[in-house]
Amino acid sequence: MRRYKPNKKKFLGGKHDDAELVELAQFIRDAFPNVTVKRDWFIVFDQEDNYVRSQESQPIGERNYRHPDLIVFPKVYQKHVMVKVRPIVIHEVDGSVHDVHVVDTEKRNQQYENARLPLTVTNKRDITVSKFDDMYNKIEPYLKGDN
Repeated sequence: MRRYKPNKKKFLGGKHDDAELVELAQFIRDAFPNVTVKRDWFIVFDQEDNYVRSQESQPIGERNYRHPDLIVFPKVYQKHVMVKVRPIVIHEVDGSVHDVHVVDTEKRNQQYENARLPLTVTNKRDITVSKFDDMYNKIEPYLKGDN
């Protein structure tokens, strides 16, 4: 009998918005061809919340990390260099769970600010235009170099 092994990536963050994130990531790639967009990557911080690195797999032995929705990097053509490149902007899509866990959301925002990593947030509750327009308006200043 074969033993069942669940896909660990599926259970990491309890995320159910994968299709939406794929659409948003592709939209960024199409709008800004000079960037690379990563989904399901991790950002590792040191004890003082300084940025250490970004990586594709879950950090082993690290306690201070985040799993953002989308990370936008400058386009690099050598894969092993990617973890050393500082993100241009991090984009989070907040759903109703962030209305309940306000303290955790504020802690997340503060951690990115302490690490000097630009964070943009699309709150699904507050969207008045399409999710694509909302995200574009928030990340464009970072990707055009205006911020």
